[in-house]
Amino acid sequence: MNDAPPGGDGSLRASDAERDAAAAELRQHLEDGRLTMEEFTERLDEVYAARTHGQLARARRELPPLSRPAPVPAGPRPARPRPGDLARSLTGLASPSLISTGVWLAAGHRGAFWPGWVMLASGAAALRRFSRGPGRGRRARMRRLGMDGWPPSDRQAPPGTL
Repeated sequence: MNDAPPGGDGSLRASDAERDAAAAELRQHLEDGRLTMEEFTERLDEVYAARTHGQLARARRELPPLSRPAPVPAGPRPARPRPGDLARSLTGLASPSLISTGVWLAAGHRGAFWPGWVMLASGAAALRRFSRGPGRGRRARMRRLGMDGWPPSDRQAPPGTL
């Protein structure tokens, strides 16, 4: 960490991200007690003024390299929509639309086509439900909060409830 990049010399230009990483490293050395506040501010000024890797290395002089923290495992991949999800969303759109159109026709279909408003509202709801993906609806949210009548999987169920 205290040298120029591997295989390179100190004359290569440093990026903003590399300067920010060097500043974060200096903050860690300050927290660990290796630098006084005065040394830290002096070196921080050097880091943000640095244009090359060699200048960044000089700002890290006399400091041991920080051990790299263990990589954080990536979270679960976003779930893909299941094949039946689109069909359920379309059924949720079609049912109220067909019923309201049937009522409009049975009533003599006078006036404006008001079932269009029902179709618009149910279409927006179906689109919202489908776009959020599986496991993000009200039922899944209640299940995560333990409000569906079953205890969350990470807690022990009270005796006599299962």
